[in-house]
Amino acid sequence: MKPTARKADAGFAISVYDQSIIEDNAQELADPRAGAGVFVTNGLLKPGGEISRKGWDLLNEDIRHIEKNAMVWMKNRFLGARDEGHDSYGDLVGTFYFNPHDPGHAHLVDLAANTGRQERIDFQDLGYGDFALTAFSDVSDFGKALLGGGITFFDVKPEDMEVIENTLKSARRFGRPKQSSYPVREQPMNEYGFATRRDAATAMADAMNLDPDAVYQALGDLRQQFGRWESLRGDEYHRVSRLVWDYVTGADYPYREPHRTPRRPPRRPR
Repeated sequence: MKPTARKADAGFAISVYDQSIIEDNAQELADPRAGAGVFVTNGLLKPGGEISRKGWDLLNEDIRHIEKNAMVWMKNRFLGARDEGHDSYGDLVGTFYFNPHDPGHAHLVDLAANTGRQERIDFQDLGYGDFALTAFSDVSDFGKALLGGGITFFDVKPEDMEVIENTLKSARRFGRPKQSSYPVREQPMNEYGFATRRDAATAMADAMNLDPDAVYQALGDLRQQFGRWESLRGDEYHRVSRLVWDYVTGADYPYREPHRTPRRPPRRPR
């Protein structure tokens, strides 16, 4: 049975790491073991870890790509979304529309709303929504190494949160929350993990800029070190990513754990 049709609205904020976090990441990347040589050679990073003007120009372009990707994801995952420019924090904010009776919508809103679980839709962590599959599309390797962040929701009306809670209770009673009944771009993974080894390999290869076939082979050879494909989410996804990186490249894992976007002060009602 299809979810009851209803159109609710709330606010969203697309938050990219602030300058201090990006600079800290650049300092870590400057460690010779992190393989930053190509970025120094390309003039993006100075030998001491300082980001050059050329590097900042590229990162600003990458941030625009991430924000564009986030808007595409929002429009595909919900009933619609519009951006309203950047706020005083530098976040791209706007309004999105969703059906609180739809289990797919309810799960995501509950995950990232400041009146729900107060988490986020993460740019890197597939355990927090599937935006991580497309967040870094068209982003440079430099941006992939330094940037991150998340999407959070605010101004969800109390009556809509009540419907969301009831929707999730009903979904748990009858099994896992179902995919949204509204047309969305097909993704190989939802909040429960990957469907197949190939899906996991494709996502990991894209996130770490590795050859998909090499990652597919590594996942097969390392199979006894983790559970089902559906279990590859959150901390377990990152643990296995390290194993795959080490297996394929023989080098130290250069990626950091996703930074948890700082809580924002309550926003004024729109």
